[in-house]
Amino acid sequence: MEMGKKLRKLRLDRGLTQQQVADRLGMTRQALSSYEGGRTWPDLQTLERLCAIYNVSLEEMVHGQPGAEEEKKKQGLRRLKTGVIVFAALLAASTFLSSGLLWSANRFFPAETGQLSAQELAAFEQRRQLTSLWEGLDGIILVLSLAGGLWLLWQKRRKGIIPPWGPRWKALALWGAGMLLAALPFALTDPVMEPVNYLVTPLYVWARLLLLWLADLGLDLAERHGKKKTG
Repeated sequence: MEMGKKLRKLRLDRGLTQQQVADRLGMTRQALSSYEGGRTWPDLQTLERLCAIYNVSLEEMVHGQPGAEEEKKKQGLRRLKTGVIVFAALLAASTFLSSGLLWSANRFFPAETGQLSAQELAAFEQRRQLTSLWEGLDGIILVLSLAGGLWLLWQKRRKGIIPPWGPRWKALALWGAGMLLAALPFALTDPVMEPVNYLVTPLYVWARLLLLWLADLGLDLAERHGKKKTG
């Protein structure tokens, strides 16, 4: 791939405008556009600064082949993406099962009042068991979501991966949408409880993941600022 096309692709992949990159380099947008259009070639110092902005090695920028360290980071990013998808699937599946337990208790074993017959007592016991399972699974979801979120962030920081903005938002949206969609069919068809009873846990889990996401983003921004100052 030609250098100009490569520079343009790297910038677009990271969701940056020409003006944003030009401001970081301390040059005009027209000068950067000239690089990307292949009309001029950046000098070595500018090329190194572009590598720092796009988080690629000089070897990959010039030759198109990542070095060993760069390839290791790419593999780590692929594994992290897989972890995000597996985590989302696990949250959605556990939310679906938890919602199904509560819905079954309300649909098939509604709570009765007054003097209960033997049959009604048996149904009440079935309801109690289902709601106990629902409460227990809800607690597991809370623990699982926190442990999984922390594990993913630990893997990310351990491998020195700094994803672009786009994938970060997609991961957060995937986690929230998966849990809400898993609970929604039960929430809308429950004959006893309001939908909010089904959505409290997914929203609480998503809010906690959002806080972890923001904390990690803050650390990444601080690291980038530190590198810019030392560079």
